[in-house]
Amino acid sequence: MASTESRITLTLSLDPFDWRADDKARWAQSLIEAVEVGAGRLLSVDGYELRDTSMFIRLRANEPPGRMRKLLREGEALIRLRARLADLGARPEFSVEVEPG
Repeated sequence: MASTESRITLTLSLDPFDWRADDKARWAQSLIEAVEVGAGRLLSVDGYELRDTSMFIRLRANEPPGRMRKLLREGEALIRLRARLADLGARPEFSVEVEPG
């Protein structure tokens, strides 16, 4: 039986010159809000990890992995989300996790 849920990792490469070090927590919150607003009907945030030059956001979608891959390539809301994240100084890369089995 095919999975009806997908787990996605959004890796954001961050430009440290876009924000000062003391604004890092606010920057992370801005990135999370951009994801929630830009793809809130499709993706939900499970958690995140912030590092010096990258941020990893764990997402969940109520779409099977194959459909999710297509939406990540062609979905209008996700194309706009990529542009919004770039405007905020992050280079996004989405990857759909493959379930073993």
